[in-house]
Amino acid sequence: MDKTFQLTKKGEITGQIRLKMALGLQKEKDKSLQEFCQILTLLIIHELETGKKVNMMPFQWDEHFGIWSSYICRQLKWMGGFRSKDVLLAKWQSYTKMHIKFPLSLKMMSLFLQEILQKVKDNIFNSLQVKY
Repeated sequence: MDKTFQLTKKGEITGQIRLKMALGLQKEKDKSLQEFCQILTLLIIHELETGKKVNMMPFQWDEHFGIWSSYICRQLKWMGGFRSKDVLLAKWQSYTKMHIKFPLSLKMMSLFLQEILQKVKDNIFNSLQVKY
């Protein structure tokens, strides 16, 4: 599958994401996870830009992706063979980066923080992994 998704703002194309999927050799997991974080950040930016059309204010975005953003995330998770802890770490890194630029929902961020702290406490993550 090879498909390009347009990112639009106020009817203007502001960018695009090309999704190319094929069966083949699996990439190194760390590299795949890093790419997933980068794409997740781009999708968050797109969702926030789309949300501005409906007057989304700071502290409102709470991880509700549009249909195509959800599709891209789901495919990347599947292709990368990520476990829930990998996805949680990627989301934490992307969301904390984004939260500095545009405040996201505090309720969502506190729930993520609780999950991350529990994983650190259980020695699933170390402090270097959760530092962005």
